[in-house]
Amino acid sequence: MNTKQVILLILIVLAIVFMFQNRGPVPIHILFWSLSMPRVLLIIILLLIGFAIGFVAATLKSGKSSD
Repeated sequence: MNTKQVILLILIVLAIVFMFQNRGPVPIHILFWSLSMPRVLLIIILLLIGFAIGFVAATLKSGKSSD
């Protein structure tokens, strides 16, 4: 195994441990809606939203610099 594979394996194990420790439901209130979802799902959704915002911001910034 090379170094990248070891690091990837460690990160996968840490992600699995994190998922099992954060399975409990949390209440979510958005404007007029209320719902309950597992904490790990909420964290993943927020992470994806953050990546999308960062991608859009980087795309807009690179588009302006080429003008």
